[in-house]
Amino acid sequence: MRHRQKRNQLSRDYDHRRAVVKNLARSFFLHGKIRSTRPKIRLTQQLVERLISRGKKGDLNARRFLFRYWQDQHFVNRLVKMFQQLKGESGFTRIRPEKIRRGDQSLLYALEFSQPVALTEAKAKEAVVKKESKQKANKAPESKKVVKEKKTAKEKK
Repeated sequence: MRHRQKRNQLSRDYDHRRAVVKNLARSFFLHGKIRSTRPKIRLTQQLVERLISRGKKGDLNARRFLFRYWQDQHFVNRLVKMFQQLKGESGFTRIRPEKIRRGDQSLLYALEFSQPVALTEAKAKEAVVKKESKQKANKAPESKKVVKEKKTAKEKK
């Protein structure tokens, strides 16, 4: 008998469904926001809330629980540091409608933190470095154009 076997299967088998939700959760912790369809977001929210409430304690048992799930110690350390910023016992995330997907007209939802959270210092530094490199790249061609224009002006004289 199939008593109490109702769950959202996402048209995938157990391993594939578990991998999809795990990847969405990792993306959520890296970027602070993910966008997907409602069934995937709801399953991801359940996992994320459970991981946050377990990892928020920050003790050895919590770290081991997170490590068993992620197998990446640097990622676990970042998560525990991020979870320390969160206040309260539950309700760390929220789901809100985002937009309609252009291809199939399905409604996309966003999963995001309900409180402001600094994701990582490394992310902020990477963003600054990328911005600076883009600015340098944009300035370099302009300076070459100015030099070429000056040369052509001198040649005309």
